[in-house]
Amino acid sequence: MTYGSEIWISDFNINLDTADKLPFEKVQNMIMKNILGVHGKASNLALRTELELYPVCFISYKLMFKYYARLTDIEVGNNPKFVLLKSAFIEDKKLYTQKSACWVQSLHKLKKLINFDSLQISHNVFEDSLKNFYKCKILGQLEHIKSNNTAIVFSSVQTIVQGHGYNVQPYKESYFDQFVDHFNFLSFGQQTFKQRVLTQDKWWKRGSGPIFFYTGNEGPIDEFWENTGFVFDIAPEFGALVVFAEHRFYGKSMPFPSDNFNSKNVGLLTIEQALADYAVLLTSLKKSLNATGCPVIAFGGSYGGMLSAYMRYKYPGIIAGSIASSAPIYLLDPNFPKTFFWKTVTKDFNDASSKCVARVRDAFSIMNTTAAKGDFSTISSKFHLCNKLTDLVQYRHLLLWIRNAFGSLSMMDYPYPTDFLANLPAYPVKEACSYLMEEEDSVVGLSKAAGLFYNGTNGSLKCFDIFSEYIECADPTGCGTGDAGAAWDYQACTEVRLPQGTDGTTDMFPVLPFTDEIRQKYCFKRWGVVPRDSWGKIKKFSTTPVSHVKEHSKMFPAQMGKMLPNGTFDGKIAFITGGGEQDWGKEWLPCCLN
Repeated sequence: MTYGSEIWISDFNINLDTADKLPFEKVQNMIMKNILGVHGKASNLALRTELELYPVCFISYKLMFKYYARLTDIEVGNNPKFVLLKSAFIEDKKLYTQKSACWVQSLHKLKKLINFDSLQISHNVFEDSLKNFYKCKILGQLEHIKSNNTAIVFSSVQTIVQGHGYNVQPYKESYFDQFVDHFNFLSFGQQTFKQRVLTQDKWWKRGSGPIFFYTGNEGPIDEFWENTGFVFDIAPEFGALVVFAEHRFYGKSMPFPSDNFNSKNVGLLTIEQALADYAVLLTSLKKSLNATGCPVIAFGGSYGGMLSAYMRYKYPGIIAGSIASSAPIYLLDPNFPKTFFWKTVTKDFNDASSKCVARVRDAFSIMNTTAAKGDFSTISSKFHLCNKLTDLVQYRHLLLWIRNAFGSLSMMDYPYPTDFLANLPAYPVKEACSYLMEEEDSVVGLSKAAGLFYNGTNGSLKCFDIFSEYIECADPTGCGTGDAGAAWDYQACTEVRLPQGTDGTTDMFPVLPFTDEIRQKYCFKRWGVVPRDSWGKIKKFSTTPVSHVKEHSKMFPAQMGKMLPNGTFDGKIAFITGGGEQDWGKEWLPCCLN
């Protein structure tokens, strides 16, 4: 293998000077089958049998960059991104030659994980080696490495290099006077509340550029601003104005700051009211900015992705298109099966380690036997609980606390460190599995794995208060705590029908059911409401095809509730092979802008 104009790997040779003249299908075939591994799987990278870890993704990156250069008028040879990338990988080669202690240690770790006979290495392992490489501070932070249209393998290398996967952009915070009730003129009259809005206009082609609008979901809007990199990746390319709007009853957008959750007021927490908030805000914003001709593309992830899709359905005159990441839209259909979530979480952990699921099951089995004997002291000690368990009711809450941690780790399984819901390392599912496997006592391993979510990477907690860290609610996947948790609990009791509990057969967790009957009893006791499960489908689903792009991370459990093109969408599907819930990849660009 060389770093010249012709790159050799095995018997595969590409002349990069002519590669951009090849048909796209042929280029794609060569990349997927000859470079990225057997069976065309992008998660495999070829590896030489010697311990010289030549970064093969460099080849695919250069080839794809060269191919797309003629489409984007980018000069490859002296392009800063390409030169920086090439120099980094040349340094990689030098570094091994110099026997850097840090890098050699990484290679020894790799040697234990790689089957050299098959000459294959998963790209997760490859990225871990890169992460260790940069941690050694040989090259420092390479903040500008990314391509316009790159192979899937390389897209996540950038996220590791940059920490969060992108540089968090500054924003301007403002407040918009929003009607408390858009639909009943008599209930609150002209009463308004302050809706928080975050904007960034430094890339905007004023008067002509599109508006990228994030439909805020169940939390403070600044948290979504800091963890939605894709919008900021493409905004400069499209000359877009970026706007993030906070969802009513979350963050600082409280219609009734001192009394949000009494029976009269909380009824205004609906999807319809939130969508109307966004429609009114956008209409006013476009008028004030003289941007009435600028198309609006709605973005969102998870529940926010559901909202971005609904905005396109409900207000097609305002929203030109929507991009939703892992948006479980079908959850509003009462006929859609609700057992997928925990089954998918189990699959995530099994994919991380084939022995991980068996280890989890073993730990729960031992715990159940111990609890049945009334030995709550041993369990409390192994989980470092602040207050010892005293009965089976409290033990059940511990099981829910553990299950919540595993579900959250699966949703936050990003290929880079994050502080979105907790301070987590890259690939936290893989990390949790390593805790489970390294402990001789599977229960202790389970404790450490669950503690990864609640204690994060800083490990500041000396003990766990399971009753404050997890509050049981109408969402078996977790509502959170505080006002945001209460608001989501109400939505889970009304319009947002969420997955059910665990059965211990299709998943790795104890039997912790949450049936429709249990949900109805809980919701009536907590909020005085009875869910109307058919209303969501009647109210939200469009029968007319609309412009809509769905992105799905296969590692996010809620992606199973997605809507595919053979449903009511006439859109495009982009599957991202790794990453967590809102893993905004860059393998595709928005439609509907022209």
